[in-house]
This record gives sequence, C-alpha cells and structure tokens, in this order.
Amino acid sequence: MLYDRNYMRNPLKSGFNSVVDKLIIVLLVSFVIQSLMKLGNLSDATLNYFSLSIDSLSNGYLWTLISYAFLHDSPLHLIGNLLGLHFIGRNVEILIGSQNFSWLCVLSAIAGGIIWIPFNNQPLIIDGRMIYPALLGASAIVMACLTYFCLLRPNQEISILLFFILPVNLRPKYILMAVLGIELYGFVFGELQNNNVIAHSAHLGGMLVGAAVYQFLLKNYSFPYFKLKFSSKEKFFKSKSQTKPSPKFSRKDFKVDISNYDQLQTEVNRILDKINDFGFGSLTTKEKDTLEKAKSLLHKN
Repeated sequence: MLYDRNYMRNPLKSGFNSVVDKLIIVLLVSFVIQSLMKLGNLSDATLNYFSLSIDSLSNGYLWTLISYAFLHDSPLHLIGNLLGLHFIGRNVEILIGSQNFSWLCVLSAIAGGIIWIPFNNQPLIIDGRMIYPALLGASAIVMACLTYFCLLRPNQEISILLFFILPVNLRPKYILMAVLGIELYGFVFGELQNNNVIAHSAHLGGMLVGAAVYQFLLKNYSFPYFKLKFSSKEKFFKSKSQTKPSPKFSRKDFKVDISNYDQLQTEVNRILDKINDFGFGSLTTKEKDTLEKAKSLLHKN
C-alpha cells in the first residue's frame, strides 16, 4: 500500500499526473492552435491578446503576464523549453511537491515578464508599421527550475551530453554560474543594445524567482495551498473506498496507533498526499518516523 502510488513507485513516469506532464501537454496544444491561427491569418490577433508587450498591458490585458509563457515562435523554441521542463522541471517537482512547483511556475512567468517589459518598451518600425516587441515562451519557468535545482544540489555530479554527443560530468553549481554569466552577457551586450532577439531579462527574472523560492522553502515557509482538480482515468476508475478524501493535515503532531491497521493506513495516505503536494522536506519528524514504521508493517499485511 505504501508504494502503490505513481509518485512513490517511479516519479519520472507519473502517467501524466504531474504538473510538468500537464504543462507539457498545454504547451503542445497551444503551439498547435497557434500554428493553425497562422494558417488562417489570425496570428496577429493571437499575439495581440496573449503575448506580452507594453501595448497589451496598456490595453488592460493583464493575463498576458502569464499567457505569453504558453506561446512559442518556432518549433525549436518549443522543443528547447519542453526538454528543460522534462529533464529539470520534473525533478524539481519531485523534490518540492506539486503545490510548491505550481507556485514556482506562476511566479517565475510573472517575474520574467515584469522584468522584461522595462527594457523592451520601445516600438519598432516594420514595413511602415509601429510594432512593440512581444515576449513569448516558457523559458523563464525553465530557468527558475534550473536555478532551484542547482542551488539545492550544488555538488551532485550530473552527466550531460555536450553538443548532444560528448558525455561530460559537471556539478550543478558550475552549470548555474555558466548560465548566469551567459545571460548577463547577453542582457548587457545584446538585449540592451537592441541587437539580440533572446529575452535575457526574462530569463534572469526566472532565475531570480528560482533563487527566491529556494530561500523561501529553505526557511520552512510554505505557499498558500490550493487544490488543483484534474479529471483522469485513474480517478474515474477508483472505487468508493479509494476516492474517500484523506483528512486535511496541519503542522500539529499526530499520534498514531501503529497496531491499528486502518488508522495507520489512513495516516500513511495523508502523509503521502502531503509529500505529493509539498515535497518530502515538509514532513515533521514524527511523520517520517511513521513512514519508516509503516514500510515493514504494511508490507507484511
């Protein structure tokens, strides 16, 4: 029973139940719709209402502070962000839980947009028309995930394929320093000089949020809890006994009679839900002890 959940059996194969899985699906669907809009000559309308620019904010389209992250200007742009979410974001979600990861995504997208706007608010004259620069892509979210992971696991050696060919072992802290240096260089000598199409300022905004969230969670603070309701086949086919909601948890200490199988099973369900939402680090000492004791007891049963 303890390991019958997807995120306990194999977190990297969650069967489209994680926030990363859903985000990847949304990004793919959004790109397909965006491409169809181009075929129907409706691309300009899509960008006007959903991409981020000083013009969209002036028109009151505040949702573009988030919606821009779901649009991409090319397949390569999309694939790069999807790879970052799959390989980096997925691990971050496992480490901090779905709820904290959701906040990380939302805050990094907003911060990336807010920091990008002041440096890209001058109109461009294209074909005799005055057009404001527009921001697209989920890169700020990917950068936030990268920053958080590198700060949390600075010395854990990881293997990467340099140029997709040469395997290289690197420590995350060096990767973070290299990425930060590249983004700062691109921002100062590219974006500020109006000769670079890459939104380095938005990337830096995402990295800033990644560092801030790391410090926030390190101090054992927690983001406001909200329940995301997604329908899935797994939930649809659960029996009534399985769909019974687990008791809500608080930070109070829980006393569990481990000799009582039903009580122990209920408590373990609550703890696993807490891990899924907020990560293993959110558990109290007693909750960790309960899990350790439950491993052998529930396995025997």
